[in-house]
Amino acid sequence: LLAGLNYGRNPIPTETTNPLLAAITELHTTFGFIHKLNQQWRVAAGIEYNVAHTVTYINPQLPFGTNAQERNEVIIMHFGISRRW
Repeated sequence: LLAGLNYGRNPIPTETTNPLLAAITELHTTFGFIHKLNQQWRVAAGIEYNVAHTVTYINPQLPFGTNAQERNEVIIMHFGISRRW
C-alpha cells in the first residue's frame, strides 16, 4: 500500500502569473497499491486528489481584469503494469 501527502505554497506570485498557467495546487493526497502477480509481472494503481484551491490574480497586465479568479480541483487515477525481463 502507498500513501502520500504533499503540501507546497504556490511558488508563483499572483502578480506575475496568469490563469492560463494553472500552477496553483498547494495540497494533494495520493493513495495506491502495488501487487506482484508473479516473478515477472506486477500491477500498480493509485488515486490522487488535488484539494480545491482558488487564486485571485492581481496582475494588471492580464486581459482578464485585475480580479481574475481561478479555481483548481482534480481527481486523477493512475494505473500501470510492468514486466521484469
